[in-house]
Amino acid sequence: MKSVCARAVVPLGLACVLLSVPRPVLAQASDLVAAYSFDQGSGGTVADVSGNGNTGTIQSATWTPSGKFGSALAFNGSSARVQIPDANVLDLTTGVTLEAWVYPTANQADWRTVVQKQADSYLLSAGNSTGNLRPACGATFSSGGVTAASTSAIPTNTWTHLAMSYDGAAVRLYVNGTQVASTARTGSIVPTASPLWIGGNSPYGEYFNGRIDEVRVWRVARTAAQIATDMNTSVGTPDTTPPSAPGTLGATAISATRVDLAWTAATDDRGIGSYEVERCAGASCSSFSLLTATTALAFSDTTALASTSYSYRVRARDKYTCQVCGVVETTRQHEVHHKIPFRAFMGGNAKSSRSTQSNGLSSSASTSCTSR
Repeated sequence: MKSVCARAVVPLGLACVLLSVPRPVLAQASDLVAAYSFDQGSGGTVADVSGNGNTGTIQSATWTPSGKFGSALAFNGSSARVQIPDANVLDLTTGVTLEAWVYPTANQADWRTVVQKQADSYLLSAGNSTGNLRPACGATFSSGGVTAASTSAIPTNTWTHLAMSYDGAAVRLYVNGTQVASTARTGSIVPTASPLWIGGNSPYGEYFNGRIDEVRVWRVARTAAQIATDMNTSVGTPDTTPPSAPGTLGATAISATRVDLAWTAATDDRGIGSYEVERCAGASCSSFSLLTATTALAFSDTTALASTSYSYRVRARDKYTCQVCGVVETTRQHEVHHKIPFRAFMGGNAKSSRSTQSNGLSSSASTSCTSR
């Protein structure tokens, strides 16, 4: 990560902008046969961003801007689904991985399709017949169908990553990157000439109620480490536009153990995910620790110690960019140092010094308080 700092005059505090330089975006692997980011946000079809042309037709599902990364599709649990026509690249026999983020908006019984190659050639479901919202997966072999199911339910109104894989030895189910079930099986999956479905299927229905985002279909079995990487990486167009820096940070010592912080909003083309408030102790400190992550524009630090000087900084984080995905880093970070000797909270003489440099990147100033 490269840091770029600049100074100019603002009231209260030292502002320093840290700009992460985006890394090159890695090309999609050739083993990815279909991928749906749902980032187009409108229209009657969904684009296959793998480059294989497996366009899907939307049936009753609706667009929502509230996806895991960018937009998503919302499914009504009764008639909504996406149909993708059969293609040779979707007829997977020796290896497969299915991945998706799901956000159930209601408790749901029985099987609830996330991804399925009709009928049951390979499948990933948000539920199964043993309990509500217990994820399951499976495939059909010449010897019959095989499933692997979780014994625990996933929560409603929360994003959960689900994945299924088959590597020639076992069918495996992953929840949030961790393998939770497996069933041993060898042989080839039986292909079909029927469609691939998302959110519901034919002929069973098995409609999912909630949002689905970031669907991937691979023709190989991904490892647990690869699935963990996938779940933190959008399949869509990477967000390479950093947010603006938050505005001026003000810090007020309310008592010997409380400092109130406030700042103005940052902006971003896809939205601000959170503001991370950090603190370090000491007159010349440089090692910051996270106090909180918040969507608000203010925070009260109630863990301060009397007669101690602190520096604070606030970082704006992208809503849809994962910092650990290893593909692209796009976060611009803004920090404001405001040092407060806590003996001064009863009042005192203020001294300030400011430095100015005009280059359009950031503004800076420093201030200190001296108790009487």
